[in-house]
Amino acid sequence: MTTATGNILVKQILPILNRTVPRVVNATDSEDPEELVQDTIATAAEMLQSLEKAGRKIPARSVAFYSIQRAKSGRRAYQSGASDPLSPVFRTRNTSAIVPIDAPLSSEGEGAYRTMGDFIGAPTEDPSETALRRIDWESFLSTLASRERQILSCIADGWRNMDIAKRFNVTPARITQLKREIGSKIKALMGENILAEISSECPWERDIRMIRESEAYYYAVDDNEPEAA
Repeated sequence: MTTATGNILVKQILPILNRTVPRVVNATDSEDPEELVQDTIATAAEMLQSLEKAGRKIPARSVAFYSIQRAKSGRRAYQSGASDPLSPVFRTRNTSAIVPIDAPLSSEGEGAYRTMGDFIGAPTEDPSETALRRIDWESFLSTLASRERQILSCIADGWRNMDIAKRFNVTPARITQLKREIGSKIKALMGENILAEISSECPWERDIRMIRESEAYYYAVDDNEPEAA
């Protein structure tokens, strides 16, 4: 930016922005008027630089006007995308709020509440976890013989050893032996503790359960305490 263009920014555009931005641009979250003014100045400087490079005449009032309009729409000099829920432009166009993960969202009685973390912590798997588990499982199935895969499918469907044995014309003891062999192969591929890990309670689920059990205990104690005479 040349000195002449810089003078236009400082002497003609900056006074307009200082007067107008705090009055017409709505701040979001932690933004303050001074920060908004500085951001709008940066936007105006970018416009001036583009006009200067293109060799076009610099209309100071127009640059100030469009810089303010851009700020009013929620756009900032750091170009946060409109699809980002945390961006000012998204917050300006949509009704949204940033909620801490431990903030209470719903009351279940005196002193009891659920947080955003409780709702996010669903008992089902995350899609990424499901995809990764499927990749590991398909890799494991490729190492099994055809009959082992069929037996494993029956186990997954809840068949009893006796029913599986009848289907494959073997004894229930043989099915038990095959199940042990399949389990050993699973441990060899995925780790010695894999069967215990997939059947154990997730740490975050355990924490939530313990918190709720603790709250329920204290509420029960409070309800059973005799009232003061």
